[in-house]
Amino acid sequence: MGKNLLGKAINAVTRCTYCKGNGRVPQYHQGAEVIKNGRTVAYTECTPMKTCPTCGGSGRSR
Repeated sequence: MGKNLLGKAINAVTRCTYCKGNGRVPQYHQGAEVIKNGRTVAYTECTPMKTCPTCGGSGRSR
């Protein structure tokens, strides 16, 4: 159990804060409205992603 907590703590400290550890950031924000019977019923985000410039896509701070 101690190893697991230690690993989680190390991961939290070394995680890239810009991309939150996943290595991808939005290139720009884009979305589309779902319209039914002339009314907007939903909004879907379709944002293209790019590699994080801070960590280089590794998800870890350098």
